[in-house]
Amino acid sequence: MKQQTTVSPQLSVRRGREALEFYKVAFAAVEVYRVGGTLGHEEVVAQLSVGNASFWVSDESPSNGNYSPESLAGSTVRLLLVVQDPHSVVGRAVALGAREVRPVEEEYGWLLGRIEDPFGHHWEIGKPLVEWPPRPATGARPGRKLNLRIGDRVRVAETSLWAQGAAGTVGERLELGYDPEVPARIVDSMAAYWVDFDEPQMDGDGDGPYDGGEIDESDLSPMQ
Repeated sequence: MKQQTTVSPQLSVRRGREALEFYKVAFAAVEVYRVGGTLGHEEVVAQLSVGNASFWVSDESPSNGNYSPESLAGSTVRLLLVVQDPHSVVGRAVALGAREVRPVEEEYGWLLGRIEDPFGHHWEIGKPLVEWPPRPATGARPGRKLNLRIGDRVRVAETSLWAQGAAGTVGERLELGYDPEVPARIVDSMAAYWVDFDEPQMDGDGDGPYDGGEIDESDLSPMQ
């Protein structure tokens, strides 16, 4: 049987048995495999699954270079959990002792929130509201229907990954619906329609900087 290539994070924590119970209840995780975690052997290593994904949890082991976020006073990774109902999952996790870092809200084509679990690991919990991943630019598309030109007025759909709800003139200053102060323009790069930031922008989580992003033609509507 051909082995499928996968990547599964292993989270180092203090209080491993408590962590397993938290993830089972908060994320509806299922225990797949376990070693230890008994009265006679408290340290535990376990594999959990959530839907089609899996991750491992183990008690930290400083002698082997594995430290929990509590030992490091911070986490070096952030995990993304994609679920059907982000509000419910975040609410359940917070009720079990997680800290809400950012509430669930719509941004960049996602419904997304962020928590810090009781063991120091950060989770973004959400789901995409648009086609994901976005279709990449694949070269010139002569069959495009819009054929926008400099000076044409356009509006961007609210569901677009980039520049949701923006309105403006191709090649000139664009009014971004979510942040009118961000200087941006719609340009035709020949390979795609593109929202181009005059200055690289960071997102709300401090990720970036981003120079801009492709806008699907179906998200553009000419304006009179």
